[in-house]
Amino acid sequence: MKKQFEHFSALVERIYEAALEPRLWPSVPEPIARLHASPQAMLFAVQLPGVEQGFMYPYGVKPGALEAWDSGAARDDIWVLNGVKKGLFRAGKVVRGEELVPDDELLASDYYRRFLKPHDSRYLLSGVIFDGSDSAPTSVCSVIRGHGDKAFGDADVLLHQLVVNHLSKAMGTMWRLRSRDQELASTQAALDRLSAGVLLLDERGAVRFANARARSILQARDGVSLRAGVSGDRLCATDPSVQSRLDRLFFDAVAGPRASLASHFSNGVRVPRKSGLLDYIVQVAPVARSRTFADGADGRAIVFMSDPSSAAALDGGLLKSVYGLTSAEIKLAEELLSGDAIPQIAARLKVSSSTARTQLLSVFEKTGTRRQAQLMKLLMSMRG
Repeated sequence: MKKQFEHFSALVERIYEAALEPRLWPSVPEPIARLHASPQAMLFAVQLPGVEQGFMYPYGVKPGALEAWDSGAARDDIWVLNGVKKGLFRAGKVVRGEELVPDDELLASDYYRRFLKPHDSRYLLSGVIFDGSDSAPTSVCSVIRGHGDKAFGDADVLLHQLVVNHLSKAMGTMWRLRSRDQELASTQAALDRLSAGVLLLDERGAVRFANARARSILQARDGVSLRAGVSGDRLCATDPSVQSRLDRLFFDAVAGPRASLASHFSNGVRVPRKSGLLDYIVQVAPVARSRTFADGADGRAIVFMSDPSSAAALDGGLLKSVYGLTSAEIKLAEELLSGDAIPQIAARLKVSSSTARTQLLSVFEKTGTRRQAQLMKLLMSMRG
């Protein structure tokens, strides 16, 4: 148990280092596999900013397996097909292969005979980091055991849940910073260009840095502000129950890597505003201990403060580079933020309603969203 705990702590440190140094992501699956005493692990995302095809980082996958997957096995993946059918493909969800496909059904399947058995893949433990309904692209972490290994148990599921939650916070930080060169995210100028408020907190919760948007939000004192403390200014919500949740998020971020406290990045806190405008959304994630930001300022937690009421323009360039949207689709996305129905939007764009609906379906497909509510949530998070 002690050795496993040491492996877990080292893994979490590596995960948060990779959030700001993407070159480290290919090294993450190996310690995940070792943590689970499994010979294979894969970490992949459908899309990555600046890289249309996303990424896939395997460890221990036998030669030819990925090629076989790309050449057709992916379309017949009985685990994926059943997971989608059963509604199990949700952010933060961790499942065993037996939950997706009964054991006898798997062994009798053509997919098992043609793909899994030849590549010594028998037992699956898979966690959905993001499901495409938020601003982060669809991302999954899977661990695989072979025919001579034992099946994953409940303890494995709980352990992988912790891993997935830490991955969500690290990747969530990466997506929110939205810089092709992640090193730029450590400069004050780059942080000041973000539409979201960004705070860096030290181990006591004192604010070490606030970007321009965060300073604007806090100075308005509309539901959240700074309160002077012995060790420095602290984030303070007007509502005591919200303050309690913010304190928990911060505690999880600082203690989480060494305890079983991590929550999913999407589980942010809504902060009601006295003005009656839409609630702020606050998300917190740990920062690698070796990392410094903004001209030397360091921190143990990074806080993102989003304002859904912001009238900032949609970042069309980001939509093009990340999701591959065309100019016409970007214009449609911009109009969707008005809240009007498709006929009114089509009239303003001077296209037919059927054309607008076709473009909307294309936007759904490219962004990995399924409903207009999901798409609106993603678009609001990408305002520049």
